[in-house]
Amino acid sequence: MIEENTKNIHFISNVGCGISFVFLVLTVILHVSFKNLRKLMTSKILVCLCISLAVSNLIFLVGMQEYATTKPAACKAVAALIHYFLMTSLMWMSVEVLHVCLAAVVVSQTVQRSFMIRSSILSWGLPMIIVTVTLAINYTNNYIRIEQTCWLSAGPFYTALVAPMGIILIFNIFIFSIDVWYLMTLETNKTFKLETKRTRILGIVGVFTYP
Repeated sequence: MIEENTKNIHFISNVGCGISFVFLVLTVILHVSFKNLRKLMTSKILVCLCISLAVSNLIFLVGMQEYATTKPAACKAVAALIHYFLMTSLMWMSVEVLHVCLAAVVVSQTVQRSFMIRSSILSWGLPMIIVTVTLAINYTNNYIRIEQTCWLSAGPFYTALVAPMGIILIFNIFIFSIDVWYLMTLETNKTFKLETKRTRILGIVGVFTYP
């Protein structure tokens, strides 16, 4: 019964990852094919995010099979790659949140170009450092086989994945809060200016209509 449930879960996971992979690839093709979309900063960030998610899905589909999970070296490689691309996906999600915030304030093309370069270095580079350190510590034994899957062992799971995820989540909430505060302030200022103009107009009208 347990084995049958495991097979069903594995099948559903493969189907879900396969569907996700197809639509992620289609999204990348769509944004790369059209020149107007290709130039947009939001499209560039979205393409990077979709590539990262698509590769992680592909590795899961190809790597989480019996021919890979039964070989220790292949299993460690699969676990490390999934860890890396999961982290890069989270980083690019943060870049999207940060870009939305900066786009409301900064419109300079030079600033936006430098933002994309720095974001790429950070989003692809920082996860590489985390995965490399995780591999180096304990002679790659931080990536292990758990039943029929290849993943992180208990300790590194919290230090190399959960902790960075928590930091990224807090960062996203913080940036989103700033963005909401800025938009609310902007709306309040617009309302205040509109009310001030209306008061001035009514004052002028009152002067001319006063008996």
